[in-house]
Formats: sequence, C-alpha cells, structure tokens
Amino acid sequence: LPFVDLGPGATVRQIAAGSNFTCAWLVGDTIKCWGANNAGQLGQGDTRARGGSVNEMGTSLPALTLLPAGMSPVVLSAGGEFSCATLADQRAYCWGRNNLGQLGLGSTSRGDAPGEMGAALKPVDLGPGVRAAAIAASASYVCAILSTGDVKCWGDNDRGCLGLPGGDRGDELGDLGAALPTLNLGTGRNAQSIRLWSDNDGYNETCALLDDGSVKCWGWNYYRVAGVANPNVMGDGNLAVDLGSGLTGVALAKGYGHACALLNDQGLKCWGFNAYGGAPGLGYLGLEDTLNRSGDDPAVMGNNLPYVQLGAGRAAASVVGSHGGFFTCAMLDNHDLKCWGEGANGALGQGDTRARGDELLEMGDALPAIALGSGRYAVQVAAGNRHACAVLDDGSVKCWGLNDRGQLGLGDVANRGDGPGEIGDALPALPLGEAAVAVAAGAYFSCAVLISGAIKCWGDNDYGQLGQGHRQAVGGAPGELVALPAVQLE
Repeated sequence: LPFVDLGPGATVRQIAAGSNFTCAWLVGDTIKCWGANNAGQLGQGDTRARGGSVNEMGTSLPALTLLPAGMSPVVLSAGGEFSCATLADQRAYCWGRNNLGQLGLGSTSRGDAPGEMGAALKPVDLGPGVRAAAIAASASYVCAILSTGDVKCWGDNDRGCLGLPGGDRGDELGDLGAALPTLNLGTGRNAQSIRLWSDNDGYNETCALLDDGSVKCWGWNYYRVAGVANPNVMGDGNLAVDLGSGLTGVALAKGYGHACALLNDQGLKCWGFNAYGGAPGLGYLGLEDTLNRSGDDPAVMGNNLPYVQLGAGRAAASVVGSHGGFFTCAMLDNHDLKCWGEGANGALGQGDTRARGDELLEMGDALPAIALGSGRYAVQVAAGNRHACAVLDDGSVKCWGLNDRGQLGLGDVANRGDGPGEIGDALPALPLGEAAVAVAAGAYFSCAVLISGAIKCWGDNDYGQLGQGHRQAVGGAPGELVALPAVQLE
C-alpha cells in the first residue's frame, strides 16, 4: 500500500472522516477534503466530487481557503456531509450541507458555489466575545464546548438532542449569537467533554462529562440512557447518571442506546440498552445478562450497577465505542485489548461470530484478550461498523472483522476473526511501509496516519473517499495495496 502523497515535506496533523468524504489538516495549516460533495462539504465552491476520477488529487485538489491569515485549526470534526473546525483563536467555522442549520449560518449550504469560502465564510456566531474550545459534529447537529466550559448546540433538534426546547437552531439567522442559549447543565456546572450519537433516522442522543465528573445525557433516550425519565428537562432537573458512591467519570464512550464511563477508580460501567426483549445475541453492556439498565432506575444504577469485569486485578485505560454502536473495546492497564457486544463477522476478534457479554462466564478472565501476535499489544484502537483496527506497540497495524469491501486491507474480502486460526500470528500486519501512529475507522473503510505524517486508506470507495482518482474499493484483491497509488494532497 503506497503512502498518501502529501507533497514534499508535507505531513498530516489530523484526519477526519464524514459519512462520504474525508478531510486532512496538514502541517502548514491548510485543509484539503475529498470524496462526495453534493452539499459543498469539500469547500470548493461547487458540488463536484473529488477523488473519484484521475487528475483530481495532488496539486489539482485546492486547499480550502477557510482560515484567516495566521490562524491554525485546533480541532477538525467531520459530520455526515459537513465539517467544522475550531481555530487557534477559538473561532468555529463550518461548511458543507446545511439542511438543518448545522452550519450555524442560516439555511444555505456553504462551499457548494463560488465565493462562499475563505473570507466569505463567517465563523459561527456564538455570541459577543464567546469562543469555542472544542467542537463535535454528528450526522446533523453540532455541539461546542466554549472557553468557559459552557455548551452551545445547533442544527437538528430531533428528540431534543440540542438540549433546548422547540425546533432546529441555526437554520434562521436570528437563531445564533446571543439568542442561542448555553445549555443548562445544572447549577455551577460546565462540560469537560461531549459525545454525540445519531443515525440517519434522527435518533439523536447526547452525553456530556461535566467538570465534577458527573455524566448527563439528553435526546432520544428510548432506552433511557439518561439519569432521568424525561431527558429533555435540563438543568438540575436532568439528574446525573448515578454511577455509584464516590464514583465519577474520567472518560466517555457512546453507542446505540447505551453509554460507558471510565471511572475515577479505574473501573468501567455501562448502562442503557443491552438486548431486545431479553433475547441473547447483543451484550452491549458487558454484564453477562440481557437486562437493560435504565439510567433513571435506582434499582439497577448506582451501587447496583455492576462494573464491567475485565479480569482479576485489571483496569481499563481507555474505552471506545464502535462507529455503528454494536460493540465496545477497552484497552487495559496491562496492554490487553478486549471487546464485547455483537460478534457478527468476527468483530470481537475471538475466532467466531458469537456475542460476548450477554451470558454468564463470558466476561472477566473468561473474555480472552484479542491475540495480536507473539509479544505484540495494542496502543490505539478504532472501531468501525463491524470491524476494528489497532496500532500495535511496534507501529504495525492489524485489522479484523467484516471485510466485504476490503476494509481489513488483506487482499481479499474474507472476514477475519470469525473462524478459528485467523487471529494472532496468523493475522498479517498491513504492508504500510513504515510505522503507524494512529488509525481511524469509518463504517466500511480504514485509514492509518504513519510516522512520517503520510496517510494510507483502504476499503469502501463509493465516493472517492480513499482519494485514489477512482471509485473502486481497494484492499479486497491480491496486490491492490502494494499497487495502490498514493493519495496526493499537495
């Protein structure tokens, strides 16, 4: 698999993938985007896709004229068909599709016609003197943590995911600025981090880790992930999820109808949706049963909510939810990697397709760590729809699970991890040519950022998201990764 060619001396600082396009923030503080462009999400002043035909990448792909002189992006977040970036001066800019006001610029898309980017693209108006320290984009809405720790959200307000009464915000010019309220997170409270989860049906749900380590959720709440039955009552009335006596959160992961919190005692607890009607086959919560744990039910929350058992004497160092919300992975304090939930297509890396976490004797010491090869362990993991990839301690990358579009990069379309003898030393490391420092997983494709800053991407390419000048999937036939031309961003 050739390097993604960024040009002489050019390297990547950050990469973000939307549902059908990809953006890279380069050293030198330029941004380039490729893939689908139906809503102007590439910021090129038109609606023509880039990366799906020859001569569309490299020097032919212009950098976005997004940033004011001397300003650098700090956070780049890709939504469904739009992107947002916060700059070093903490101003926030969004461009692309704007059907629900998600750009915070009225109801007109930006980047799909000439003269809309650069100096013509205005920052999101958060109010006089108000700046964004962090930003998170979902399929159709955005939340920003302000420099004060307050939160403002705009865009689609389906299921009350914005934490505000009424309809969408940002689709009319008078919606934002001082007119857009900060969220009432409770008396004296502000946010440390925020996680958004949504799908194409508008099942939008938001959870925030607050400055006191408490967790509050709002939005869809069909499976009652929030700490109160009516999650759209905000402020002190939206009770924090009861994690147990003296326990506070230090990190969050979000999935389909459920959430997980890494705690101050290094334990891990998950709550919300666990199974359909008590039927086995899911085990999202990793609690060896099929009972849902409603965040507002004291009988199952607080001290009654069990820890996720990861093994005797073991603690979680980090936790990630999958892109599709179907399984969860934790890296442990001894470098083991364990995943639980739906096992379809071998996503859990256990040599079968069986769910883990929904029956007795499946978790703790009974849940094997994923075998990544003799003496090897994971230092970072990313989870797609039904596949996962990990950067190992030697900088190599291994992927397992669903492989119908070559997203594992193994030269075929056979799943790995769904049958015996497919993991561990039998699972090849990808021929990336140099050590990787990070991996990212979209629904059906994968990317790695290498130590040189080069990018390599493989898997589904329906919208040119691999940046290879065509729309053919890569990685599903022998020799494709070796013969794959570099993505040219400079």
